Amino acid sequence: MRTKKKIITMTLTAMMTASLLAGCNSSETKTGGTTTVEATTEAKQEGLNILYPTYAKESHGESLQLETMPKKIICLSNTALEVLADLDIRPIAITSTVTGNYPDWVSELPTIETGMSKLDTESVISMSPDLVIMGDHLQEDYGKVLDDAGIPVYYTSEGHGIAYEETKEQSLVLAESFGGAEERSKLEAEFQEVEDRAKEYKESHDTKKAMILFTPTYQSTSESYLGSMLAMMGFENISDSLIEPSMQTAPLDMEQFMEQDPDIIFALYPGVPTAEMTQTTFEEEFKKNPQVWNNVSAIKDEKIIYLSGAYATAKGASAIDHMNDLMDLLEEKFD
Repeated sequence: MRTKKKIITMTLTAMMTASLLAGCNSSETKTGGTTTVEATTEAKQEGLNILYPTYAKESHGESLQLETMPKKIICLSNTALEVLADLDIRPIAITSTVTGNYPDWVSELPTIETGMSKLDTESVISMSPDLVIMGDHLQEDYGKVLDDAGIPVYYTSEGHGIAYEETKEQSLVLAESFGGAEERSKLEAEFQEVEDRAKEYKESHDTKKAMILFTPTYQSTSESYLGSMLAMMGFENISDSLIEPSMQTAPLDMEQFMEQDPDIIFALYPGVPTAEMTQTTFEEEFKKNPQVWNNVSAIKDEKIIYLSGAYATAKGASAIDHMNDLMDLLEEKFD
């Protein structure tokens, strides 16, 4: 099981300081009170080859090849930040919307304004990075701007449409690229551990009909991020029979919802930082239309698992904690 680091949720204004810029290195080793920059002999000679997962090779190629080891990395990807933080590789700036499990030093880094369709490219370019890592949803609007500025960009896959296996592979290739085969093996073992637990959970529990409410008006299939994890635990996703599973998320038909009457409901709301806030939001919605919601057995019998917005989108190795926390919640509430 992954060791929990400090949980941080930040939306900050980018504040650059000379000390931060001077202290950002590709990797650090502290010996006798001094800090030295180190890289493998191979990396010093050949730079860095950042691999792409198999499903992204068609759009991005086999890898991003850098002639020298980057020392000024701007990381605008939560998926990549998970890996870099584990390896103690400190970027010079990170995304303004950080949600994940990170060491304390991450909260001290400058931030750059980002969103699903926005990026402060002026701030990026002004920092003269030798590598930018960002989600591929930003490529169409901003990729050319960074290319024209001569800045190499590696694109990650993250979001509600990225399922467990995809986010796992993305994390593994990043671990291998930045930390070598040994780091990949270590992370692979952590994924395997939680997958073994999910398999055991599936084998020891009866199959239940489940529904994921992605807000009170949307549903998610087994091919969404959360849906793919629940499928590994043996839940039958009702939405798969109502909409095309590859749609991942679609509007909720209340009449169909009531007819299907799921055994258990998983409720989440994108952007909501805590499960308690999700519960408050949904319960307010239930009160507005009690004659409908209260006719659903899972709601009437309180068989609902409320989740934070973190479960709305895949963010790499966070899937390990998400899976373990899900099973802990289920065992605590229903076993």
